[in-house]
Order: sequence, then C-alpha cells, then structure tokens
Amino acid sequence: GINAEYGSLSAANDKHINEVIARSDDVIQPFILGCETKNPKLILISITCIQKLISHDAVPDTSVTIIVKTLSDMHRQEIEQLRILQTILLLLTSTKLLHGETLAQAIAICFQLHSHSEHTIANTAAATLRQVVAVVFDRVAQEGAKQNENGSVENEKMG
Repeated sequence: GINAEYGSLSAANDKHINEVIARSDDVIQPFILGCETKNPKLILISITCIQKLISHDAVPDTSVTIIVKTLSDMHRQEIEQLRILQTILLLLTSTKLLHGETLAQAIAICFQLHSHSEHTIANTAAATLRQVVAVVFDRVAQEGAKQNENGSVENEKMG
C-alpha cells in the first residue's frame, strides 16, 4: 500500500541525492579538513562522515585520491588507525573507485599498520589485507570473465 510506495520513493530520492552529492568535491572537503585537525573528537566525527558518504556511494571519483592521502597522513600521525583500516576496506568493497596508484597506497598503509606494535591494530591490519587481496583478485577474475565474454561475442559476429 502507501508504505510500500513511500519506501520506493524514499529509496529513489536517496539514490538521486547520493548521485548529486557524488558530483562535487565540495561535500567531502570539510570532513577532509576535520581529519587534518589535531582535535580527536573532530577527527572521529569527520572520518565517520567520510565512511557514511562512501557507504552511500556519495563520493566523487576525484575525491578518492584525497581520501587515501588523508588516511596516509593520519596513519603517519598514529591517529584513528582502526578507522583508517575500516575506511580503506569500505572504499574497496563499496566502490570501484579504488584502483591503480591509489589502491597501491591504500595497501601500503595496511602493510605498515600490520607491523604496528599494538596487537589489535596489527591483527586488524592483517585481516584487512586478507580481505583486500581477496577483493582485488575477485575484481581481476570478473574483468577476465567480461573480456572473455566480449571476445566470444565479437568472434561470433565475425564468424
């Protein structure tokens, strides 16, 4: 009835809003600036907001490099290291935006945190690395399957 119709309208509106947000770097910039402060509460709020934007597909392609650079800076300052790992995994699993040099930087952060002296951080980094490698290999396999499908379709057209 009405609830079902409202639910679908709400979901459609949310998707549209996320698409509009994802077209501009301006939305994520205040949260990047918040992560660059020395204020622990502001950093926590900012990284949580970045995670929410990522999970709602509301991050523009152009912001991924900035996000990973910010995570790298936070890692060097030993700030919110578990949240850094969460954010990297979220970026990788929620979007296709993390690839190439940016993916390499994200993996490097995970490796560096894997050698951390605090066991919780090192163990979480190890688990994150396992998941990152699995996701990357899955993507490679999917790309290979797509190329094989495209190749066989083209061969059928030519034959």
